[in-house]
Amino acid sequence: LSIRRKKINRKGTKERKKERCTWLEQRLENMIHNWSAEKPEFMKVRVWPKARPVTGQLVHEDDVDISIDKAVFEPIQFSKLKLQGKRVKTNLLNIPFPEHINRHPKQFDCHFEDLAFSEEDLIKSSSIRDGLLRDNFRRILERNPVLGDHITIDSIDSIKVLPGNKLACSGHAGGRPFTVQSRIEHSSRGHKISFNDIEISSSLIPILPEILSKTIKSQDIDLGANTQLRCINLDADQKILSLSAKVTITPDRTLKLNNYYQPTESFSSNLYFDVGRWLTRIGHFND
Repeated sequence: LSIRRKKINRKGTKERKKERCTWLEQRLENMIHNWSAEKPEFMKVRVWPKARPVTGQLVHEDDVDISIDKAVFEPIQFSKLKLQGKRVKTNLLNIPFPEHINRHPKQFDCHFEDLAFSEEDLIKSSSIRDGLLRDNFRRILERNPVLGDHITIDSIDSIKVLPGNKLACSGHAGGRPFTVQSRIEHSSRGHKISFNDIEISSSLIPILPEILSKTIKSQDIDLGANTQLRCINLDADQKILSLSAKVTITPDRTLKLNNYYQPTESFSSNLYFDVGRWLTRIGHFND
């Protein structure tokens, strides 16, 4: 009789675990659909519990796998995503009391195993076009000794993937066209993205020849302590920029400044963009 009870309890535990995972998978899929500007293509969501579920327990810890072939959100779109969320804690009290209970009581890591952008994705993603790149290229143009400072970029009109792991961006600054080409790499153990071997073509100065070519050594963007780029690759044949990275999600109520330390090397970047905090915000992880 004792053995039979154990088998029944074990079966009941498996059933509860399966039901909870299925419910969380459906909830995650619905959330992604609600946030998307277009229906995601071939989306799969799997939830893997990290601990044995306890009846009445309100905070659950799980691993989450998400794969999408193509998705369009308001600030960003991409052509491929394979993501793993590690040890994601979810407080179920957030559902009836969203204004008082944080959905995620602890920080967790998202591992982007494969995130791919086409040229169309890059130019249509406002967070990349107008957020990450616009200010970066304004700084690059201002560092050119001929063009000088106080340059306003009116628009970025095209982004092209070139051979040699290079990216070319064209647009208008001060009413005149410009093009910036650079090789893209990651540095500082993945906490920076570097634009190296920069080449500028511009007609911003009318008294100079129509095409002005200058080379600047490099330009770095500090991605913040919450982000670690593992690989970034530009495929000129497929016209695809792909990367893998680890990003720590930091909901507002989990932030702590105790024992905070900023490495000296980080001050060498004159641009800063905290990808972890940005992803926390656009992913609605503060809810």
